[in-house]
Amino acid sequence: MDILIIGLGVIGTTYGSVFKEAGHNVEHYIREGSNKKDVTNIEVTLLDGRKSSKGVQVKSEYTVNPHSKKEYDMIFISISQGKIANVMEILRKEAFKGTILLCCNLWYDKQYL
Repeated sequence: MDILIIGLGVIGTTYGSVFKEAGHNVEHYIREGSNKKDVTNIEVTLLDGRKSSKGVQVKSEYTVNPHSKKEYDMIFISISQGKIANVMEILRKEAFKGTILLCCNLWYDKQYL
């Protein structure tokens, strides 16, 4: 799957790392002027509880790929609810297409979004 992650925060980076490890093509949209615009690699540390009840700490190096296209199989968005209008405007302006997965603790209906 081709996945676009909006931003480079903790949640997006964590999911990006997991998606990439699972074999997906992961890219990030990072807005102009962001202090994260030049980030190319991030060390990701996770506590993996799949094989042990106490968990196993796993470290990996995650390569950040900037967006390179307009159409994706999934667009992953994890932001605070007060910023959803800004992100929707970015999606509209950049003409990104794909199924959107919101991980934002939103309690609004589809019409609002």
